[in-house]
Amino acid sequence: MTDLTILYYTDNSLPSRFAAAVRAHLIASAGKAGGIPIVSISQRPIDFGHNVCLGDIGRSYRSILRQIAAGCLACETEFVALCEHDVLYPPEHFFLRPVKGEVVFDQNRHRALMDCRRFSVDRGGRSMQLVIAERAVLLMDAVAKLVRCFFDEDFHDAFEPGKGSETLGIAKIEYEMLAAPGPGILDLVNHGGNYAPCKRHSGRLVKRLDPWGTVEDVMTTYFIGGKAG
Repeated sequence: MTDLTILYYTDNSLPSRFAAAVRAHLIASAGKAGGIPIVSISQRPIDFGHNVCLGDIGRSYRSILRQIAAGCLACETEFVALCEHDVLYPPEHFFLRPVKGEVVFDQNRHRALMDCRRFSVDRGGRSMQLVIAERAVLLMDAVAKLVRCFFDEDFHDAFEPGKGSETLGIAKIEYEMLAAPGPGILDLVNHGGNYAPCKRHSGRLVKRLDPWGTVEDVMTTYFIGGKAG
């Protein structure tokens, strides 16, 4: 029995074939990592893992934290991995674990930039899509921020675990920046459906990236483009 649950959250804004292809990739990675269970938290019902549908709560930092908190409440494992609907995760990512009471941000991440057909490599940083955490720690942090932040701009500097604690007067979450082995997480950006629609082209840009090939190859494999459905 695994000690980890994948929390896949979506606002159901992606084109249906794109979304289905990313979910199929996540199922394959979860299987290769030892059969990790998946809880999906959506705004419309979807047939993916154990689904928790919150209804149409909109696209905002608040709605993301609400979905994460609902996912934490819907599972019982000690640890959770946050997975966004337009990110590809290798199996190796799910072997990372934080020190007790802390959060891990996987630094082995790259971006596939649809608008310029390049990969931005070695992105790293602190982003929700990179988080593996103790379920109780993540739930506590999400709920505390939901109680204290009222407008989307309030979440901007306090969104990820380990940010905004002193300003909000909540328990501080320690974090580690670790890099899982393997090909790395692939963040699919500037495809027209990102919550933050214009991602900056910082970092080293390359035309090809193993094992993905070119950005055009990624777009073909994952049916990127078209209208939301």
